[in-house]
Amino acid sequence: MYEEHYELGADPFRLTPDANLCFLHTGFQKARTSMNYALMRQEGFVLITGQPGTGKSTLICDLTAHLPKNITFIQITSSQLIPEDLLHLICLNFGLNPTAGHTVKLLHSLHHYLITQEQAGKHTLLIIDEAQNLSEKALEELRLLTTLQKGNKPLLQIFLIGQDKLRTTITAPNQIQLKQRITASYHLQPLSEKDTREYILYRLTQCNWNNNPTIDNKVFYYIYRFSHGIPRIINLICSRMFLHGWLTKRHNLAIQDLHTIIHELIQEQLLPIHRVATNARAL
Repeated sequence: MYEEHYELGADPFRLTPDANLCFLHTGFQKARTSMNYALMRQEGFVLITGQPGTGKSTLICDLTAHLPKNITFIQITSSQLIPEDLLHLICLNFGLNPTAGHTVKLLHSLHHYLITQEQAGKHTLLIIDEAQNLSEKALEELRLLTTLQKGNKPLLQIFLIGQDKLRTTITAPNQIQLKQRITASYHLQPLSEKDTREYILYRLTQCNWNNNPTIDNKVFYYIYRFSHGIPRIINLICSRMFLHGWLTKRHNLAIQDLHTIIHELIQEQLLPIHRVATNARAL
């Protein structure tokens, strides 16, 4: 593919999260600081939100890649599970195999496991991605899990990662008890125009880019315009542009190349409609 054509060490714009390609922009660093602060406290909930594609999964990837050895963690992706099924899924991911559908037995098994971890000097962390899909009853079940203690020490900490809807749900009046247990919170914003340029150049540099292809300055601006600073959309546009460059044997990527691939993405309906409506005439 284009990696060989441009002598890159890896694909700089793959869509799957990669801790080696984490661009530490201001928002990312603030989110990580919030998470690290909460980990030091070893209690309660951490709430991280952001619209799709802003880097929440990348943030988790970076966090888990650098967790201390004394932290045992599992990561699950939320779906529309009833509380009992969610609890069973948590137990299974911790390596337990309790009887499904018996909440008391599930809680007993999990509590015993958490005590064993604490006695071994371990801190236990549960990370739930796409947590906006959790029902109010499931959130209440999770809140109850954070009340499991040995003496006065909490045994389980929970990170909730999700889209904006999650923050709306948790800040509702009927979720006051859960809200009071949040020890850190951050909302990931899209990248600025400046950060968009630096993000692209950082990922290229991490993949041994040697200014081949060269990229015209205007290209960075219009990538920002069409992506609105959403890293996932930036990756999509850049990957398609580099593919176009490889197919046409180019060693300079100019605004005309971006124009071509933007219209391809529009025709394929791969760019969000509001971005197309706002910027389709900009090129």
